[in-house]
Amino acid sequence: MVDINKFSQELVCKFKDRTYSVRDNGSVYRHQKEGSRPAPLDNKWTFGKKDAVTGYMMLAGVRVHQIVATAFHGVPEYPTMVVDHIDTNRCNNRPENLRWLTRLENVLNNPYTRSRIAFLCGSVEAFLKDPSILRETASEPNTSWMRTVSKEEVARCLKWLDKWNKEDNPTPKSSSEPKKGIGDWIYTDKPNDGFGQSWDSDWESREPRKSYAQQRAEIEAETIRYEEEQLALKDSLTPGAKQLHWKTPTEFPLCPQTHTDTPLQDYLNTLVKGQTFCKSQYYHSEVVKAEIAKNGQHLAVITPTSGVTNFALTEIRYENGFYIHESIRTFFSEEGAEKYYTLSLGKEWTGGDVMEDFC
Repeated sequence: MVDINKFSQELVCKFKDRTYSVRDNGSVYRHQKEGSRPAPLDNKWTFGKKDAVTGYMMLAGVRVHQIVATAFHGVPEYPTMVVDHIDTNRCNNRPENLRWLTRLENVLNNPYTRSRIAFLCGSVEAFLKDPSILRETASEPNTSWMRTVSKEEVARCLKWLDKWNKEDNPTPKSSSEPKKGIGDWIYTDKPNDGFGQSWDSDWESREPRKSYAQQRAEIEAETIRYEEEQLALKDSLTPGAKQLHWKTPTEFPLCPQTHTDTPLQDYLNTLVKGQTFCKSQYYHSEVVKAEIAKNGQHLAVITPTSGVTNFALTEIRYENGFYIHESIRTFFSEEGAEKYYTLSLGKEWTGGDVMEDFC
């Protein structure tokens, strides 16, 4: 599992009129719009969510790899350029695995699209000599654009292909061993690993690529493990206080640093309405109301929220010398917050159903 907080470099970039912080582990943080309330996916570090159709990691409809490439490799030279995943793993968005390519470079770097060009034009070599020979009967939307490829773009493409070929095929160790040329690479019919390296004669013995279903299952398992780790019981930013079901490291300014033999009552005495109950680098919330449950086992606290919902319920227990703050849930309606606060205290609710009973 990749630790989202383990990184070496962090940059800031603009992408599609939004500001992002980007780490070299492939994670991104979308800043809220200035003067606006934060959206649900704002102000959170994330690797994105995998799209079941494309296999790309997404953040609110934006492909994460495009954000990372913009931050670490700059704006592409041409607006039609695409991001290439060098190892072909669309979930690996580390900067060193990404590069901007023209569409032509991208299709020639893929064995399947190369074979399609060869079918349409007779050979890849013939197409590169004269892109206009692409058959007019080619109606596929992913190939018809190649009829407009210019000789200048072909020249640029060949320059890069030659560079990659030299990197992947170093100078032979002996004079008797011929050095492979670019024709041995892009004009060959041998299987290709998808990023410029032709497989040798024992390619069938290599470990097979993971299927899409396997990759999807792995990323989903990693996501679940990450969520569980983020929500697990851990130290807060306040000495003597722990947090449970809180993703963000949080401070609890009103948490007592010393207490008597009634620790929950000591805490309750500090929970003055309007005082800051909790705060992090993203938000702070004030006390609305607080009370000790009828069974005396925990405190229930209602606070406002700054996101899509309006209120939050926290329960506080004192165990093994620590105040444990457990985030129970958030609420759209004040009535919903009041109902679950009442139930948390072990009291009877007589107000009927609320919105949160159905969501």
